[in-house]
Amino acid sequence: MFRKLILILAVLVTASMTHLVDLRAEDGGEPMVLSVEDAPVDAPSIMATSLHQWLVSRMLNWMPTGRSFFKHAKETREEGKKRYEKIADAMIRVVYDPVERPLFGGKYGRAKTLALVASMSWFESGWRKDVDLGLGSFGIGDQGQSWCMMQILLGRKQLDGKSKNRITLTEDYYTLLTSPRNRVVGWGGEDLVKDRVACFRTGLHLARRSFHGCRNYHVRDRLGIYGSGGCIKNWTPSRIRVKKAQKWLAIEKPPLTDKEAMALLHPPESQKPLPDVPGNKEDPVAMLPRTGSVGFMGSFRTVSFGGPFRIFPEGFSCGMVVEP
Repeated sequence: MFRKLILILAVLVTASMTHLVDLRAEDGGEPMVLSVEDAPVDAPSIMATSLHQWLVSRMLNWMPTGRSFFKHAKETREEGKKRYEKIADAMIRVVYDPVERPLFGGKYGRAKTLALVASMSWFESGWRKDVDLGLGSFGIGDQGQSWCMMQILLGRKQLDGKSKNRITLTEDYYTLLTSPRNRVVGWGGEDLVKDRVACFRTGLHLARRSFHGCRNYHVRDRLGIYGSGGCIKNWTPSRIRVKKAQKWLAIEKPPLTDKEAMALLHPPESQKPLPDVPGNKEDPVAMLPRTGSVGFMGSFRTVSFGGPFRIFPEGFSCGMVVEP
């Protein structure tokens, strides 16, 4: 009886845990399809940095490994730590890629962006093994519609094994491809699961879109478009994600400034011109300009939101579904 109760709770938790992001088409810019092969930094060089150690340490603090109750998420602590190291590598590759603009200004702008991406992915998936690798019936959220550790809503898997919708990334934002004729263009959910860099890069582009659209709101409300489809004052899911990152930064200062990290990861001879972040350099939330219109990603209704699930130490999230 107790085992059946645990199974029922696992289903209920999974159904409500995924924070789903509905992608609507964005115009402007040529598609920029980047994957792990495009990253100029070797994995060993990233893992040897104090920045990587700083991130992995925080990940283990937020979500200790080897504790999952889900069948396909079970692993030893050491196996989980090694997987976390690879996840941290992918996050750093994306946030410290010279072609990606950070969400924040100042000498620690990219470190702050990294902290926010880590917080977002913790709330979306808890970096669980089955979600990371797309394993089992709980590996894809929202009944098989939300993919990878950032829980990108691209629809269910079709007969060809690909998600219903696909996405390409423009210079700063993204384009959603919904036509059946675009089945070979861009990334599908299955690609985001196979390539962690693609997963985090997509999540960063969605966050950037939201931060710009909500730029006149308090920084803790700037993930409103990312999660709800519009900017909402005092919206709890946005605030708890930003606040978690801020608390980490208040406790542990990033070990490297952006300039130091970029010089280490991208030697001067291989660097492209870094994108400029306008605004007051002392302003920790200086935002980036954007050309073209800013519109909502779609209409959402909240299904559920709750505190941490004590039975399953995987973290928690705000469950969303898209209204037809």
